[in-house]
Amino acid sequence: MLQSANAFSGVIALTEPPQYPHVTVELSHLGGRPVAAIAMVRRTLQRAGLQEVAGKWTEEAMELEEDQILPAARRYVTVT
Repeated sequence: MLQSANAFSGVIALTEPPQYPHVTVELSHLGGRPVAAIAMVRRTLQRAGLQEVAGKWTEEAMELEEDQILPAARRYVTVT
């Protein structure tokens, strides 16, 4: 587990590393478009040879609220 400190609240949050840390996805250029983020993560997982994981990700992500997609993506891959 990694620790990250929140300077504003003084709280230390424990965050799990992604399941597939060797898979990196850049989402910052998508401007908060959730469907585009889901598709980008899916395609990147597929290109990494993780087709079944890509399907699981897509199913899970389509059920989420918009503000939950980025945290969910970070559980799967390294997000930049």
